[in-house]
Amino acid sequence: AEEAGCSVSVISAVKRQMLLGRGNDLKTGRESLASVRGKDGAKRPPTQVQKLRAEVAELREKNEAMASELEKLREAGRQPNELALREENETLESRVHLLEEKLRRAERGKEASLAECQEMADRLRAAGVE
Repeated sequence: AEEAGCSVSVISAVKRQMLLGRGNDLKTGRESLASVRGKDGAKRPPTQVQKLRAEVAELREKNEAMASELEKLREAGRQPNELALREENETLESRVHLLEEKLRRAERGKEASLAECQEMADRLRAAGVE
C-alpha cells in the first residue's frame, strides 16, 4: 500500500476484484475501482441502515398522503373522521420516530465497526502484516 501510495483497504479491494476476474480491466484503466465497486454494490442486499432509511421515507410519504387527503376532504366540505385520521397520523409519526432512532443506533454501530476495522488494520500494519 505504501509503495502504491494508497490505503490497505484499496489494495484489498483491488485484490478482491482481481480474484473476481476484473484485474485486467483495472490495470488497463477500462474500469476504475469505484465503478467495479459500484457494480458489486448493485448485487449486495441492502444494509440495515438502507432498509431503515427506506422505511422512514415510506412512512413519511404515507403521512404526507394522509395530510393531503384530509385537506381534500375538508375542501370538499365533508367531515372526515378526524379523530381516526389523527390517531393514524400519530401512530405513523411515532413509528417514524422509532425508526429514526433505530437508524441512528445502526449508524453509530456502523461507525464503531469501521473504527474497529481501522484500528485492526493499523495494528496489522504496525506488526508488518499485509
